Amino acid sequence: MQPLHTFSVGVAPDLVSLVSQFEKRGFCFVNLDFAKDRLSVLKTKLTTFFSTPNKALGSENVFLGYSSTTSKETLRFLAGHHREEDKHLLPYLNVDGFMDEWCNTIVRKLLKTHAVDIFGCSYESLGNDYDILLCQKEGPFSCGLVDVAYYLNNNPEKIHNKQKQETNNNNDNDEDVTNQNCTSHVDPGLISLSLFSTAPGLQLYDPEREEWIDAPVASKDEESFVGVLWCGDAAVKASGGRIKAAIHRVLYHDEPRLTVWYEAVHRSQIPESFLRVREVAAITSNNIGKEDKCGEVVKSFEANSSNSQDDGIFCIKIKTLTGRIIEVSVENDYTWYRVKQLIEEKEGIPPPKNRLIYRGQVLVDDKRICDNKVPSGGVVHMVLAL
Repeated sequence: MQPLHTFSVGVAPDLVSLVSQFEKRGFCFVNLDFAKDRLSVLKTKLTTFFSTPNKALGSENVFLGYSSTTSKETLRFLAGHHREEDKHLLPYLNVDGFMDEWCNTIVRKLLKTHAVDIFGCSYESLGNDYDILLCQKEGPFSCGLVDVAYYLNNNPEKIHNKQKQETNNNNDNDEDVTNQNCTSHVDPGLISLSLFSTAPGLQLYDPEREEWIDAPVASKDEESFVGVLWCGDAAVKASGGRIKAAIHRVLYHDEPRLTVWYEAVHRSQIPESFLRVREVAAITSNNIGKEDKCGEVVKSFEANSSNSQDDGIFCIKIKTLTGRIIEVSVENDYTWYRVKQLIEEKEGIPPPKNRLIYRGQVLVDDKRICDNKVPSGGVVHMVLAL
């Protein structure tokens, strides 16, 4: 198992093995021992954060920052691009600039050095032709997404029964979902790096062996600093189908699980309105020459945009097959994939398992709400994909 950082500097004797594993199963294990000191500090700080009661820092349906549901709590940010309202979270998230500088840099170097070897296309093509933000021209959007999830594993029976009822007989491979916190799915981005998991739960599917493999667990000495690189749907498209997307799922466990991963995301995974905010903020900041003006521009832009459905937040209704209504707060520029992510946060149903229909038309993942002219209060029907 080769240390991850050696791939990014061109010294990669195991590159052939890495590509082979991506082609056969969509994932491989990598050695993160060279970053063990900062990973240890990061794990300690995040554990402290999630054990703090009455955080009251967020709510459901927020894209960035802190949010919570009945089954998990999350922290999410674009590496290197922080909103003013999230800066109080950085002492927990960004140990010595680790999550910003290290994740962006090491994954970017890996892709710059070996994009052709792995995907069969250039680094520039990944950005320009396949909309991978990290690979686009240097600027406010050239970054990846950091996700931190704290799975509570507190009341699985309630969620089990709901998933079983919703799934009914629509699960085409008869997969048992009764013990799954998050059912099997693939990610939409190019590549993800899982830094650690503190307890069992994450599993990856090996199609060659036709079996599920447990991801490394940080509490085990021999797995303390073993990470996972896995490919998403964008990798399949960029490689012309040669690379597989890693199928993974999360099982319930008898203790909470803290996990951190970084993803080189597709542009459609980020709300367009947020990208516009960052662009306006970056331009203004450059013109003024003062970094602290960026936050002021973001706040001003968001304040001016929140007064109408054209750019502000409004609610749509998601109706399930059982007739239950789920209200979701959205913006017109949200893609339907983003809406599916919001549904996953509420219901535990991964986007690939979800199909949305409005007025008889299946809603396409990379289309926006405004493209389909769904109004505030509009009813979108949800069915499980076969």
